[in-house]
Amino acid sequence: IDMAFALFDKVRIDGKGVNGSIVDIYTDDDGKQVYTVQSDKRGYVNDPEAYNGDYPLYDCTEDRLTKI
Repeated sequence: IDMAFALFDKVRIDGKGVNGSIVDIYTDDDGKQVYTVQSDKRGYVNDPEAYNGDYPLYDCTEDRLTKI
């Protein structure tokens, strides 16, 4: 499988202005690669797409990410 991104790559989530690191990569039920990005900023965010924890997590497809 050819992946555009690798674990621990530093990325920006386009349209959100969120910078973070890829902490997981998985394939969804449709065969698409999904990248779990952990935000660099600690604390709760008011975003329905975020899994809030110590550092928010976001599941993103490749087209939403830019390597930084």
